Amino acid sequence: MAKKEPHPEEELLVLHERWVKAAREHLKEIILAAVLLVLAAALWAGFSYYRQNRENKASILYAQALMKNKNQREQALREVIKRYGGTAASLQAHLSLYEIYLEEENLSKAFEELSFLRRKAKKPWSAFLDLGLGYLQEDQNRLKESEKDYLRAAKARVGLETLAYLDLARVAEIAGHYEAAVKYYQEFLSHNPQGPILDFVQVQLAKLSARLETKNKGG
Repeated sequence: MAKKEPHPEEELLVLHERWVKAAREHLKEIILAAVLLVLAAALWAGFSYYRQNRENKASILYAQALMKNKNQREQALREVIKRYGGTAASLQAHLSLYEIYLEEENLSKAFEELSFLRRKAKKPWSAFLDLGLGYLQEDQNRLKESEKDYLRAAKARVGLETLAYLDLARVAEIAGHYEAAVKYYQEFLSHNPQGPILDFVQVQLAKLSARLETKNKGG
């Protein structure tokens, strides 16, 4: 029996899903880098012997928490945050909790931890955390909220524009806001993207434009 050849649009959809997955995986590394810079700022702010002594104690407790078994680690990290809030180690504990909850697919708790880190971050790094929050919102089907996060990331103008506008177009299309989706896809194209993802966007634009034209004629 001859093998069924995939439809070109199906190939493009699979390509898009892989591209989004790769972007999200890469974002984990970016979030880590952003949080590390927040940690560095926390270490230098108000430097003093007392602060350094507290940081050292917090770091030891954080290291001990990481050595706990999986069942005890979450509580141990919470203890670091409770006893040494405001230290670099407590921020690392929040990041570790975020990673734990993300691995467990406990998206609401992962969102809480990333939201806390977002409040501590400054531009331009806060934009990367906005993008991460958008993905968590979208995965929980909170499309309106995810759109706001993606829009903040896009408007920060720190190099996330093409990714953020593609995310905005996707959630607008899922929500049935086709005119907004067209606008966001056009914004994506205005940044002169390259590669196979360009084919996907052009196909989506053609489909949405035809759908809107049919709708307008029917109206």
